[in-house]
Amino acid sequence: MPSLIAMTKRDDGEHWLREKAIFWLGDADDERARTTVRAIASSDTTPRDLRDRAIFALGFLDHDGDNGPYLRTLYTRLDDRQLKDKVIQAVAQLDDADDERWLLDRVLDATEPVDLRKQALFWRGQHNASPVRDLIALYPRLDSRELREHYVFVLSQRHESAAVDKLIDLASNDGDREIRAKATFWLGQSRDPKAMKFLEERINK
Repeated sequence: MPSLIAMTKRDDGEHWLREKAIFWLGDADDERARTTVRAIASSDTTPRDLRDRAIFALGFLDHDGDNGPYLRTLYTRLDDRQLKDKVIQAVAQLDDADDERWLLDRVLDATEPVDLRKQALFWRGQHNASPVRDLIALYPRLDSRELREHYVFVLSQRHESAAVDKLIDLASNDGDREIRAKATFWLGQSRDPKAMKFLEERINK
């Protein structure tokens, strides 16, 4: 372990070794390793790609389920959009209910940049452990067309019957013609029998 920790601090040009060391430390069930990776993720003097790698490790290689609070706090201290995006991706890999609520808060926070809100929405939708009913209930709370259009795409990536039902509802009843068109398009990409039946009925009208 000490040799891996020392490797993360090398400044001899062997950048790839530092990246590998961060990965293996992130995969180690060891407090010294976790402390080192968190320090790298937080360091404003560390190159962005290494911080990016450390954030990835904290989300994707979380053994004890205790990296969520750290990552959520780190997000509030970051000014770099790319790193904030990486935190959103990392938190989305965690299974704690607090992490899922945090992602939802990012989607609904009108003070957040729209691109980060869209990323939070995408990763929230990608988390198949999250009930699709929660995703469906989110739609009326979205406050911009850009988010609602992105929502249609996110919903189309879910394969539950309820997601198809919601797309059909949007295609039939949404007050925004662009949303109806996008929902219809994604239904056309689906092989779900209900989607095909809906489109056939549309064509035959």
